Amino acid sequence: MYERLTWKFNDSWEIKERHSGKYGAPGEKRTKRKKPTPEQMRENNQRNRIEKNRRLIKWNFIPEEDYWVTFTYRPDQRPKDRKQAQKIMENFRKCLHRRFDKAETEMKWICITEIGSKGAAHHHMIINRIPGLDTMLAKMWKYGHVSIKLLYKEGDFQGLAEYLCKESRVSRSRNMIEEDPEIKPMKRGTWPEEIKVPKGFYLDKDSVREGVNLFGFKYRHYIIRKIESGENCGKCGNLHRSRQKGTRSNRKVRGVSPGNNESRKDVPGRGRNKK
Repeated sequence: MYERLTWKFNDSWEIKERHSGKYGAPGEKRTKRKKPTPEQMRENNQRNRIEKNRRLIKWNFIPEEDYWVTFTYRPDQRPKDRKQAQKIMENFRKCLHRRFDKAETEMKWICITEIGSKGAAHHHMIINRIPGLDTMLAKMWKYGHVSIKLLYKEGDFQGLAEYLCKESRVSRSRNMIEEDPEIKPMKRGTWPEEIKVPKGFYLDKDSVREGVNLFGFKYRHYIIRKIESGENCGKCGNLHRSRQKGTRSNRKVRGVSPGNNESRKDVPGRGRNKK
């Protein structure tokens, strides 16, 4: 017996199959439970933290449309420590909330504060986009420079989530979409070797991962993606006609807005620049 957990997103489903700790895998003796070491627990908790934030980004932000923003300080404006830097950013976000309220748009954000090797503080923020946000941020931030880039969905935000979770504290707005997975008990002993994909989806073969968890039980994780209009199906090779729903806008931003710095080459998780 095993369980199938499914996290559903606008453009894909993430699926994890795992054996129950009560039954284990067929033909295998139940592993004697061992107490994980502190190091194993830290690594496991960090993986879970990264996965939680990655899915949070995937549920709430649109690649090629929403922003990854970096706020830096001029030498004469630098805060004396992390606590003061976090307070400055907190007050800045309150002002920004009022601008979003005037635009009748809900503001969603994820933010971290970093201290560089030479002691200089800076902030990174993921934020949903509204018209004129780039110039708005540049005018409102009085302490230094603002760098604005478009989110890039390389690896389903894996690299971006890992970058955020380097810091012990990741702040976020409370209005974020966050859903528990659908859990379905499966009666058969273990999952079939061939992954069955529902109609309208294709298997992302690069996403398939199999392994053993901290308690000695096997698992399998993979992603199935919705077939978008004009996309060749990874399963059958045919051209399908369907439409992705659920995004705020059907328009994808391809270029950059005048006056900002939206080169995407430095966005965490970004692969080689495409020319």
